[in-house]
Amino acid sequence: VYINDSSHGTLDGLEVQNAVSACVQASYSEIHYLTLSNLTAHDCGSSGITVGYDRHFGNVTNILISGCHVHDVCQAGGDEGVSIISVDGFEVQNCVIAATGTQAGLDCKVGCTNGRIHDNEILRTNIYIDAFGQTTSNIDIYGNFFHDFAYNGLFVGCEQTPASVTGINVYNNLFHNNQHGCFVVYGEAGGFTAMTFTFVNNTCYANGQSGWTDLIFGDETGNYRDCLIANNIFVTATDNSRPIVDYFPDNPGTTIGHNLFYCVGGAL
Repeated sequence: VYINDSSHGTLDGLEVQNAVSACVQASYSEIHYLTLSNLTAHDCGSSGITVGYDRHFGNVTNILISGCHVHDVCQAGGDEGVSIISVDGFEVQNCVIAATGTQAGLDCKVGCTNGRIHDNEILRTNIYIDAFGQTTSNIDIYGNFFHDFAYNGLFVGCEQTPASVTGINVYNNLFHNNQHGCFVVYGEAGGFTAMTFTFVNNTCYANGQSGWTDLIFGDETGNYRDCLIANNIFVTATDNSRPIVDYFPDNPGTTIGHNLFYCVGGAL
């Protein structure tokens, strides 16, 4: 299903399967006020759902993805389960995203802004916020259940060149049995020109298998400002699992406090 130069449209209740590339794609044009609801997308070569591409082709705004089930996608190795690219104003709610192979389950990338990701089940996959060298801001991630993934549940990064990533708020989520931990904030391509995030009121149970860390943050730029890790519950999987690691503790800008820590193995 391909959507191009459309506004105020709704795609509801379809099952799309066996596509060579993406099952549902809305991109390469101006697209506004698009609703994708109650879709099932599975067994395709690329993404189950792709929205947006690059602002060079037109602005994409006000996208709602609701009640969708995306699973067993990316079978040719490309893209992600759900790809949201250069979109201003988006909401992903009440979806199940599962089994995306080695690709992210939901990737908000290339300068997404003003988004809400909530009340979803992220099963055997993860969420990736990738600035990709473009300003990324104001994304709330809450009420989600991340579980049973061989890597980390949620990653915030910046591939390509450094960029400003601000207002990433992660709260009221449940993370369970993600083997490489819950949350990573790290600027791969030289860091962030600015970074603010909050990780508050989350429950992290039995993640970080074999010594991996529940929450990792920091890069050498030190451009972290007013970040907060607070009011979380960390139950580590093993006694050599570190709940929180700051790669560059000499860099200011992050407050850690009022968290509860417990280790099922005894010593923390």
